[in-house]
Amino acid sequence: MSMPTQWHFRTKTGECTITSERIILQRSGLLGAAAKQIHGNDIRRTLAIYALVGILAVVMAAKSLTDGSYLLGGFIGIAGLLLLWSVLSSRYNSGTPVVERSTIKSVVAHPPRPPVARGYFVVTFLENGRERRRLIMLPGSLSGGKEAWKQALVAMRESGLMTRTTDDGTGPSV
Repeated sequence: MSMPTQWHFRTKTGECTITSERIILQRSGLLGAAAKQIHGNDIRRTLAIYALVGILAVVMAAKSLTDGSYLLGGFIGIAGLLLLWSVLSSRYNSGTPVVERSTIKSVVAHPPRPPVARGYFVVTFLENGRERRRLIMLPGSLSGGKEAWKQALVAMRESGLMTRTTDDGTGPSV
């Protein structure tokens, strides 16, 4: 019995296909269409909006704090700082729909933690000479996430892409 040459599994916004040459992420359905309209294949626009809102929130927080509204100022300030932190931590992420296997350095699986977090994979690869990360988010627990996780884990293992998993012991560690 021969191994398949392609593996498919559902993602949060569509489907992922793994071939012997590349990983292909396709957006489909309502979430996929919305993500395509909002983000396209580039996350810089989204990060710029987050940064702008974060800066605005920090400025508003400073104004509230100087006016004596400490609770509101603290809340808005923390929200603004969290937005700015998310921009900084996401600056090496990529929204590319195709990742060539020859450029992939590692694939790390992060198992779902229902009902808090969905499962996802972090694909680290080289893009234009720079190291980038592509997140492959899986469906949530209310939309078949457990089965999608199992299917995706099998696909990543059988295709030889997965290098390690986080703390659940379901994969080899590097």
